[in-house]
Amino acid sequence: MSVISVEAEYDGRVLVPRQPLNLQVGQRVRLIITEIPSETRMRLLEAAIEYFRAHPTGRSLTNEELRREVIYED
Repeated sequence: MSVISVEAEYDGRVLVPRQPLNLQVGQRVRLIITEIPSETRMRLLEAAIEYFRAHPTGRSLTNEELRREVIYED
């Protein structure tokens, strides 16, 4: 079984691939749909990654700090 990733646009009725697909007519496939982040969101994410690269904390969280009860304080 092969896996490919294809960007597509929804035209109101069907998904239209943005590049040709090497598929036979009538071939069945499984779609897993994930939204592509907007350009603004991608810029914000990239800026956050760069910030944390430039300002490392120098420490890791302990197992205790990662416990659900500590994170969510139920």
